[in-house]
Amino acid sequence: MPENAVLLSKLELMTDFGEVHNEVDAVIGRVVQADSIGRVVMPAPATPPVPQQLPARVRDFAGRRQETAALRRHLPEPGDGAGTGTVLVLHGTPGVGKSTLAVWWAHEVKYEFPDGVLFADLRGFGPGSPATPGTVLSGFLAAMGVPNADVPADIDAQTGLFRSLLADRRTLVLLDNAASAEQVRPLLPAAPECLVLITSRKTLRGLSVGNGAVDIPIGLFDTDEAFELVAGIIGTEHAARERTSVEELVEICARLPLALRIAATHVASNRFVEVTDVVREIRVGLGALDRSGDERSAITQVFGWSYRQLSPPQARVFRLLGSQPAVEFGPHAAAALDGGGLDKVAGLLEKLADEHLLDQVGRQRYRLHDLLHAYAASRTADEHDGPEALTRLLTWYAWAANKADEIVFPGQARLAISVGRVAAPLPFTTRADALEWLTVEHASLVAVRRLAVEQELPAVVVLLAGAARHLPLRGRSLWRDRLDAEHDGLRAARSAGDAAAEAFLQVRRGNTYRIVGEYLAANADFRSVLELTEDPERRYEALCGLGSDGRDRGRPADALPFYEAALPVARQTGDLLAEATVVCNLGQLHAALGRFDLAMTFSQQELALRAKADDDIGVAYAQVNVAVAHQGLGNDTVAIELCERALTVEGASMADRATALKVMAFSQARTGRTSAASRCLREAAELLTLLGDERAAELAERAYELETGRAAG
Repeated sequence: MPENAVLLSKLELMTDFGEVHNEVDAVIGRVVQADSIGRVVMPAPATPPVPQQLPARVRDFAGRRQETAALRRHLPEPGDGAGTGTVLVLHGTPGVGKSTLAVWWAHEVKYEFPDGVLFADLRGFGPGSPATPGTVLSGFLAAMGVPNADVPADIDAQTGLFRSLLADRRTLVLLDNAASAEQVRPLLPAAPECLVLITSRKTLRGLSVGNGAVDIPIGLFDTDEAFELVAGIIGTEHAARERTSVEELVEICARLPLALRIAATHVASNRFVEVTDVVREIRVGLGALDRSGDERSAITQVFGWSYRQLSPPQARVFRLLGSQPAVEFGPHAAAALDGGGLDKVAGLLEKLADEHLLDQVGRQRYRLHDLLHAYAASRTADEHDGPEALTRLLTWYAWAANKADEIVFPGQARLAISVGRVAAPLPFTTRADALEWLTVEHASLVAVRRLAVEQELPAVVVLLAGAARHLPLRGRSLWRDRLDAEHDGLRAARSAGDAAAEAFLQVRRGNTYRIVGEYLAANADFRSVLELTEDPERRYEALCGLGSDGRDRGRPADALPFYEAALPVARQTGDLLAEATVVCNLGQLHAALGRFDLAMTFSQQELALRAKADDDIGVAYAQVNVAVAHQGLGNDTVAIELCERALTVEGASMADRATALKVMAFSQARTGRTSAASRCLREAAELLTLLGDERAAELAERAYELETGRAAG
């Protein structure tokens, strides 16, 4: 036996192609290797990033001296190694300024947290659904430098990783607009020097009992604080000149900060408007109502007064926004609601933001405070085409999401469904912009899909389900969201009697079940598709899906019959890359079974098909498959040449390059080129390290053994 026989034996095991294969449900363009699917690879940072996620604070913050003093008293001391971290809960009525205070104070103390500030809007109240802990945690982990591929799918595992990363750090975590203690608990670090600041309309007593949270109630302004806020907005000289009117404004607005801010901003932004004019207008609006001092009644009347100051086009857009189901939105969605031009609607949104009837939270991104959203919804009876506007909005979202999916995944199978004429343009043109839009609009698309289910718009639901294809690119925490979308889409397709859409989404759901590890459910979907349709494309996908079960579980003999059945069906589709996918898997399965003559036949077919389809990256991948067959037949020199050729192709994924390097290293070691083999293994290990692949350490160890001549068993 040669000196390095044991090492070669180990290396041969590491080049087993039972784990490297083609995926039918590719998630990005013409990706061919499963190890690279869903990963956007960036070099590992030398040091953990320091997140600074706070939103901007208001310039005219006023009052809250007692509350800020209470917050300051509970700051954790640097170097305090005891305890489990500090949790503070600011709670109070809507519009009382909880978020404003929390963000302002966080800016004041952020420099006392050298490891950064994490922020999340938990969307506990208002339109749309509350943010799930998994979604928030995946964002936090990404902000701390964890690659998507390394974010666990299980919420408990995500929480454990989050707490581990913060164990020795001093970080501020701001959780705004919490719905419940259950929503918050997975987001609490255990580090003694971390501070968690939470805002909620509820007291969240469960956190007080179970997590030692400190309650800090936020009440209405006192008279002096209310006067200070108005003066800060309109100017101290103006406030002094109209002191009596400002005091009346404070009374009418029941000292509620949001109402005061809206009214004062109107004065500040109109040089011909005095505080006395605003007071008079609000009193007229109050009419014969009983002014009991209830802040909800007061703010409704202030909203009504401010609404009556709007121009007819502004008022119309504001009313229509009451039917917007998303927490945040852009001008394109508003244009779809309005049915008018984008530039016109964008200008109207800017005016509404100037009047504080809308919050601008980013470039071309707006949010309607939930109280204002409820008020706008109450005025929809004034809008004669409200139901039609809502349909326009839902239709636009489905159309835009489908177009984004088409740009992100060119050449992939598509749903043949039309939602008819669409009233607004697309907010993206490039692939990067389309993927960013799908990412930013994720919560909105979920809310829109659920509303479309309620409104019984099956085409909208089906298209939105199809556009959930991108979610595996964003980490494991969102895999279930794709599954939920496909559940809804399948029900909608069946209710509409659309067998083609049903088969399309059932194949997709089968692949999603595979992603989340539910193999029995996946196989049930694939078998159902074979019973449902004669469409060769869907049948080919379903057969490959069934074959993937045996292949992924290390049973190549079980997988072979399904891929053999899929081959003539794939040829029937006329899609060269579909045929290449099947013959690729057949070649790899035969190689895993030691049938290298058959592996050579299928791998060479794959190479020819990919070359005919002008798939350069796929050609490089096929060359490595051919190299494996040559290795099995003892042709190591040819195998090395093929791998060298594959490594010259630009655009190949890191996983593909690592595989080529491993295969080449095996042949190099077997032909006595030990130093070259070691270098290839080290390079492959570096690539796998960047991918977060646990096999990197094993490759590095084998490289060391080759270098030192040790044949460790």
